[in-house]
Amino acid sequence: MENVFIDTDVIVDFLTDRKPFSLESAKIFSLIDQKKIRGCVSALSFSNLYYVLKKFGPHKKVISSLQELSELVDILKVDSNTIKSALISDFKDFEDSIQYFAAQEHKKIGT
Repeated sequence: MENVFIDTDVIVDFLTDRKPFSLESAKIFSLIDQKKIRGCVSALSFSNLYYVLKKFGPHKKVISSLQELSELVDILKVDSNTIKSALISDFKDFEDSIQYFAAQEHKKIGT
């Protein structure tokens, strides 16, 4: 089974039905649910998702959505090496650099 890293924005598109990308993100999660691919997200995504999703609903609903997500995907660690790599990278978007290096440390995800 192929491991696929899923960026936080893709998850937001799916969970909030954000157009125009919600259909494509739903297809990704359908493939995960069918066990055709393995979805991987960084631990950082959960705090970012909570922050964004809190604008769409109450705490309990957001936590419930995040719990469901945690059952669907593999959660990749973000540690001091991830952060240090992101800090010295040439990425213009710091959050994207953290995501990139979290995925890169997981040997089964191509970058």
